[in-house]
Amino acid sequence: MAGINLKQTRHKLFVIKAVSAATAALGVYNQPNLDFREEAFCQLIIAAWEALLKARILKENKNKLSSIFIFQPQTDLSTKKIVKRNRSGNELTLGFNKCLDIVRQYSSKFADKKLIENLHQLIEIRDNSAHLLNLDPQTCQEIHIAGTTAVLNFLIAVEDWFDFDISKLKFVPLPIGYLQQSAKVLVLKKSSKQQQNLLQFLDTNSNLHSTEFSKFSSRTQIAVQFNKDTRTSSLPIRITNDPKARAVRLSEDDWNARYPLTYKEVIKLAKKSAPAFKTGKNFNIQMRKLEKETENCYVRLIDPKKPDGSKKKFYSAAMPTKIIDAINSQSDK
Repeated sequence: MAGINLKQTRHKLFVIKAVSAATAALGVYNQPNLDFREEAFCQLIIAAWEALLKARILKENKNKLSSIFIFQPQTDLSTKKIVKRNRSGNELTLGFNKCLDIVRQYSSKFADKKLIENLHQLIEIRDNSAHLLNLDPQTCQEIHIAGTTAVLNFLIAVEDWFDFDISKLKFVPLPIGYLQQSAKVLVLKKSSKQQQNLLQFLDTNSNLHSTEFSKFSSRTQIAVQFNKDTRTSSLPIRITNDPKARAVRLSEDDWNARYPLTYKEVIKLAKKSAPAFKTGKNFNIQMRKLEKETENCYVRLIDPKKPDGSKKKFYSAAMPTKIIDAINSQSDK
């Protein structure tokens, strides 16, 4: 990541490396037409978590690199241990599961049951994805849920374990995922059975309804709602008679959207919603009370070009429900 200060402590460098891997995971996942994106996302987000776990181990061990090295006996008969090295001659470091097990045993700010469940789900997805020729929509959905949970847990861990201000790195915290993607065409029977096994594992190894307190989550419920960008939703204002309020000009379309109903239309819709609804003395009393609230009613000139001309009352879309509730509340007294 650009701007890394190599003079920072070792554990902080690992945190930055972890954030870089998580950012790469999100970048891959949010590509709409990229084959292998779910599999690549799992690989990268697990790499991010492994780096973060190693950062935590280093922090707890005064940044000694030996705390994350793998050691082995010098000889078969020797009790002396030396660092295990790879084919290039460099030190081998602890794997994901070992790091997770170490952090799980810390006395405070440890990897608890919910976090471990979520990370085990990702590991299982990663291990199985290499053997699945194609992923069906349900499996992709489960990957999205497990991945989103892992990202949210990652944010919590970065801030809780390291007091690290992740906002400085412009980290995007949630994978968009393009949930309604089309399934890939070719599906083998063997893969279908494998995916069923994977889905069953994910279902039985998540604890969504656990009452145990935890900062982390084993599974996240995701609800995506798309709101049409109309003037009424994109203009967060309230109509008021306060002379000190800031002036905002509304067009005719804005007024029609905020107060779409006439007096007769309010009565018609109220009768449609409540067949027993009737106008009368109580209706008139409650109507006058509600009309005093600017969120319910607004008086407008029939012809805006004639300031002294005739006026007409218009009502909000919620007015039929409000008048019914007001009358019923009086009847109950």
